[in-house]
Amino acid sequence: SVIFNYLICRIKNNACWTVILFKLDYRAVFIIIFKVNYILNILIMRPGNMPGMPELGVNIGQYVHPKMQSQLDTNLLKGLILSNCEALLPYLSSDDLYIGIAVDEDGRDVLIIKIPLVVDDVSRESKNVYYAFYRSQINELKFNFLIDDGL
Repeated sequence: SVIFNYLICRIKNNACWTVILFKLDYRAVFIIIFKVNYILNILIMRPGNMPGMPELGVNIGQYVHPKMQSQLDTNLLKGLILSNCEALLPYLSSDDLYIGIAVDEDGRDVLIIKIPLVVDDVSRESKNVYYAFYRSQINELKFNFLIDDGL
């Protein structure tokens, strides 16, 4: 298979760019992007959105508030994420799942979720995927993600 540098730019939330640089086979890149988007959909989706799987969805928006430092139960949220991602468990490294809160330059709390995603079943190589969620000044849920390629 052909190895090359692959650049993907995704526009999220009005000109907020996530740039991902990979040195992988192009098919592997698309599989990783599929997995990352699948997890993002599960995080944002509310339970009951899919009639065939009514329990699927974390509804991350209910946990994201401008000042969530003292309110967030990270263990509860971690359990919810892992139980909702059961279909991806062969690809998730659950031991290193991290949930925390950072404060941005505007003083807003930002929920950070780091999920090590196994990208190669043979070598068990993983890449850290960072998801960030926060509320805008008009209380809209904003999000972005970054795949850390270790470059």
